[in-house]
Amino acid sequence: MAGFFERLFSPQPKKRVPLVVALNKIDRFPPGDWDHLINCPSEEQTKNIDARCQEVARRIARTTGIPRDQIVYYSALQYYRTETLVSALISATELGFKFGDFNYFDFTDKITDPRALKVVEKNDERRKYRGKKPIGELFLEVLKQKVSQEDYERFKEQYDTMMSVPPKVMLLGQTGVGKTQTVCALLGLENLGVSHLDVGTLKMEEHRLESSGGKIDLIDLPGYGVNEQEDAKYYEMYKDALAKSDVVLLIIEATNRSFAQDEKMIQQLLNWMGSEEV
Repeated sequence: MAGFFERLFSPQPKKRVPLVVALNKIDRFPPGDWDHLINCPSEEQTKNIDARCQEVARRIARTTGIPRDQIVYYSALQYYRTETLVSALISATELGFKFGDFNYFDFTDKITDPRALKVVEKNDERRKYRGKKPIGELFLEVLKQKVSQEDYERFKEQYDTMMSVPPKVMLLGQTGVGKTQTVCALLGLENLGVSHLDVGTLKMEEHRLESSGGKIDLIDLPGYGVNEQEDAKYYEMYKDALAKSDVVLLIIEATNRSFAQDEKMIQQLLNWMGSEEV
């Protein structure tokens, strides 16, 4: 057992692409008859969302080579399917368990039907654990019963050291894709307190963002997709940010009809990731 935990807490070669592609604003798909009482799309809208997003995800996976399970779709505005976004970040990121304790919003947080909300509050397992000990601490409590005191102290020291450094997330996307709403949903924050996200920044900016459930170091960058000349100006900035990031969260507006600019950026990121320069 000691050997297992030794490997767990030791740096390992990255086996997966540290990139999550997130298709946002799925609540805008037709027929647009979102049921706000239970905060879910209608049956017809659900079919349209699934069909369109699955098609886009297959195309992006095919043209770029990114793993299919690192392409997710959600609505940051409605907190719908945010759990898939958290899961993708955990899966794609080395030491991804740092995302596991986020008190992220999900669709139940916008239910307006009192009867539906009462049922949710009774049966929603996630709500039962809000405010409880983080899963990492629970893991250490179990570990303490399984290993020697010396091993436990060593593992706890390594764990505390790792958890003291938040995951560094490189946030990228074209202007207006919903970056602010996405980060708020992930951290369970009504107000992010960073006004320029989605409005447009012209330089790389870093922010330490915290909530009761976790914290991240966010690297915010200028949007791409204006034109080739404009994008090229930011490439060195993107490469610098990539070199110090744990994961890239690239947000796309799901209702777009063309994803050529996004696919080009994904491919460029993957090329940089495979280069010795990064």
